[in-house]
Amino acid sequence: MNKTKQIPEIPKNILDHNRNEIIQSYFRFALIVLGITAFLLMELCGTPIENRNAYGVLFGYLLWILAYYLLVRCRPEAFLRWRVLIIMITDIGATAMAMYYVGRLSAVIVAVFLWYIIGYGMRFGLTYAVVGAVATSIAWISLTLTSPYWRNHTYLAIGWQIAFIIIPTYYFLLVKRLHVSILNLNRALLKTERLANYDHLTQIPNRHYFNSQAEALLKKNQRIALFMIDLDEFKQINDTYGHNVGDQLLVKVARALEASCDNNCILGRLGGDEFIIATSNCDLATIHNRADTILKKITSATAEYGDISASIGICLCPDDAPDLSFGKSLADTAMYCSKKHGKNRYCLYSSMADDPLVVSSK
Repeated sequence: MNKTKQIPEIPKNILDHNRNEIIQSYFRFALIVLGITAFLLMELCGTPIENRNAYGVLFGYLLWILAYYLLVRCRPEAFLRWRVLIIMITDIGATAMAMYYVGRLSAVIVAVFLWYIIGYGMRFGLTYAVVGAVATSIAWISLTLTSPYWRNHTYLAIGWQIAFIIIPTYYFLLVKRLHVSILNLNRALLKTERLANYDHLTQIPNRHYFNSQAEALLKKNQRIALFMIDLDEFKQINDTYGHNVGDQLLVKVARALEASCDNNCILGRLGGDEFIIATSNCDLATIHNRADTILKKITSATAEYGDISASIGICLCPDDAPDLSFGKSLADTAMYCSKKHGKNRYCLYSSMADDPLVVSSK
């Protein structure tokens, strides 16, 4: 039997990284073509560049960018970190060489070094910005010491060197402050979202959030079972021991319910001592087992408060009810049936039976 060789999937972060590099390669192609075009126009206007070796630098760099582009396209995971450093250093080096040969024209394009430092820092991180700043300083000092034009304009060269240090530093300090502000804003938004979606006492989803999650399952045409859970004689706990003890009991019940759930479950608190679970595991054996587990865990978790139990009503959607609201109503009806038949048990609402309230004892 012939086995098809599967190509390993490339991680998304690497694909995003490569897409960024490819876009930058297009920019480099465009700048090189623009530079060659500008040189040719100057030739036609009678003001040629001072040294024609600048053409050689541009054409050589064009071939290098083409090779780099093909590497990124064909080997996206190869030399991922090193190739960015290499292309950054060659960007800076090639620019410095071209500026050396064009003489006075280099004053027009000197600001491109700032683009290198800030651009690489923004795309790949602060480390690349620092490396870019160091490489730019070395290239710039070498250029100002060897280029006749820049040796005759020492103060201008010094001014640009200061700019290469101060402007990126100031820029990245502002970016850092902005980044911190965004992080603080995100934390505040997450906190606000949690306050809006989670019960402040038990830290489980509240009624609103539970409804949105359960309705999302129903919209995907998933069959779900609703477990309506109400503690038996909870009012007596509040009346006898106070609301603080009652709150402690509710927290323990919430933890017990979380322990009764799996990844297919959605747990919520509807209010007071009433909780609800929605699960996509809807075969009858699983439903009975989960209901038994819930009753046992609640009794075990609240043993220190006395003989605490719960009553459960179960409804299937869309079998018994076409929507969540009606399903919760039927589950509530089944839950009261459990209380009526002795508490500490569960009732399964079934529209298929002659008597729709089918009582299952603990």
